[in-house]
Amino acid sequence: MALRLAPLAVVSALALAFISGSLASTPKVGARLGVLTIPRFNLDTPVDQCGLDCFTKAWPPELASGPGHYPGTRFPWQQGLAVLSGHRTTYTHPFRWINKLRKDDRIIWTVRHVHYIYRVTGMRIVHPRDFRKLGLRAIRVAGGWTLIPRSDKGHRLVLVACHPPHYASHRIAALAELVAKRPV
Repeated sequence: MALRLAPLAVVSALALAFISGSLASTPKVGARLGVLTIPRFNLDTPVDQCGLDCFTKAWPPELASGPGHYPGTRFPWQQGLAVLSGHRTTYTHPFRWINKLRKDDRIIWTVRHVHYIYRVTGMRIVHPRDFRKLGLRAIRVAGGWTLIPRSDKGHRLVLVACHPPHYASHRIAALAELVAKRPV
């Protein structure tokens, strides 16, 4: 009887994981997740999936070509909070001018032939380990740390970079909310 139940248990676990999205929507570290466009400073840059060290490592390789998506946070097609991290002064420095963003500026994250259009709602300066003010909490997981949203309400985006430029004493964050989805 145990032999008959084991395959059913495995199939059920895989089905549950698939339905919850953990297998279907978790891209590999380094996978390309689309393009981020910020018209305010003429930015068009690729977005890659970060690994768990994106939160703790100063130079994660996934940030070499542009901003990276924090594991544990949502994707634009999911309800909740998505977080992208980028450099201000090294590599391609995609968030060099993040401090120039203003309320109501547009941020467009294009993924899978869909433009997810966000509107900037505010800016915050936070301590590197205090993401509570951004609606996130850091949790320790096997292999490092990750951020998870404190709530799955709305469709929100946070862009995070070191602050001030050339230092890592704080983080600057642009907060935005989804206002439209349009096919490419």
